[in-house]
Amino acid sequence: SWTAPQGADGFGPLLTLDTSTTSVAGTGDFNADGKADPLFRLTSGALVTWNRAAGAAGFTLLDAAEGQQVRGIGNLVGGAGDDLLLAQGNRLNIVDGGTGTLRHLLDLASGFSVAGVGNLDGTGGDDVLFLNGNTNSLLMLTDTSEAQPDGFVDLLQFAQGSGWRVEAVGDFLGGGADDLLFFNTVSRELLFWDVSGGNAGFRDFIRLPEDWRLIGIGDVDGNGRDDVVLRNTGSGESIYWTGEGFLAMGSTLNGVQLLGIAEFG
Repeated sequence: SWTAPQGADGFGPLLTLDTSTTSVAGTGDFNADGKADPLFRLTSGALVTWNRAAGAAGFTLLDAAEGQQVRGIGNLVGGAGDDLLLAQGNRLNIVDGGTGTLRHLLDLASGFSVAGVGNLDGTGGDDVLFLNGNTNSLLMLTDTSEAQPDGFVDLLQFAQGSGWRVEAVGDFLGGGADDLLFFNTVSRELLFWDVSGGNAGFRDFIRLPEDWRLIGIGDVDGNGRDDVVLRNTGSGESIYWTGEGFLAMGSTLNGVQLLGIAEFG
């Protein structure tokens, strides 16, 4: 792990990972202690969470999640901690991150895919964002904690062939609810959208040069809003956007693979 304000002195070991059998599948506060827990996937298809504070005794196998693909992590069942949104074919399931119990959410219609998870409507629980590839439109499901969700809320429709896609979900603008970060694969423009602001909620960000890539989002500097981390593919330099401007991370992260940004404590 790395604490950004401490620079080169901010690195601290979490654990040694056997990459031949284990990979990082995400992070979330599954045990509701206010700190992020890593989620690991084994080559067998099993998913395992790790409560760092408990050390070697902190690993929990999520039996109900085995063999399913992680589509998102967030507060989806209305509890205090984070849960998993999983896919098995076109079947979407939610696994309670605390109890490990599984609940079927819905079956995806042809052409639909999950585009993100986040608190888009500002009501407290997280919502699921879907892309309808048939119409190139975005929809939101807001009541995933209910046994029978009410239905989808239409958000916007992209022009066919426009090149726009959802790149990330997070509170980039500091409004308390999550926003969407869009990327245009043709012009390489990045822009933010405050969903609650409708058509007036779009904010220009930057045009991403060819040799730069977005590698992560999260609250790097601890100011309560999510930052955007970019890396130069040639030099290895990393920078992050704080909401007011870019700050350089220097050579600290050169050659280091970024697996997630969260408060590990």
